[in-house]
Amino acid sequence: MGNMSYCRFGNTAKDLQDCVNNWELEENLEEDEEPSEYEVRGKQQIIDLAKEIVEMEGYEVVEN
Repeated sequence: MGNMSYCRFGNTAKDLQDCVNNWELEENLEEDEEPSEYEVRGKQQIIDLAKEIVEMEGYEVVEN
């Protein structure tokens, strides 16, 4: 279910913090387990959206 407009950013920030806390997927997997393609794509989406947000706020994204 989507977020209500009055708590969209607060709820999303909490969810994003959970993602940050668990960003290193490989550390949370069993030794012989690989991250799912779904999770790999999700991480890339977060990166792309973060760049877009940073640019919308007037910052320049410099890639390594």
